[in-house]
Amino acid sequence: MPYLLDGMNVLHRVERLAEKLDADGPDAAIEALAGEIVRAWPEAAEKVTIVVDGGGGKFGRRKRASGIEVRMTAEGESGDEVMRSMVEGRPGYYVIVTDDRRLAASVGKKAVKAMSVKGFFEGVA
Repeated sequence: MPYLLDGMNVLHRVERLAEKLDADGPDAAIEALAGEIVRAWPEAAEKVTIVVDGGGGKFGRRKRASGIEVRMTAEGESGDEVMRSMVEGRPGYYVIVTDDRRLAASVGKKAVKAMSVKGFFEGVA
């Protein structure tokens, strides 16, 4: 089952990644997140997409970090909107990784499983 990570939510909820974000910026923090996931779960490159608010940076709109797809939002677009549109019409296909209760509840209505950031790092990464 593919995982969609609420990128900025994950970066802010994991202390070491939040520190990386503050010290080195979003590009470096995304690279660190992707690297951690791939080291712990080598098959992740085919199963994880990180969705990040605020397009641009070295990733442009769609790139890869450590083999994991990174999808940056366009100006005026939110990561939550992107994830909702990705799960639309695909009931039960994705697991959304977020601690954003509103996002988790809204995708849950679309029969998509939501997982906490802690649960993801304990069970997958």
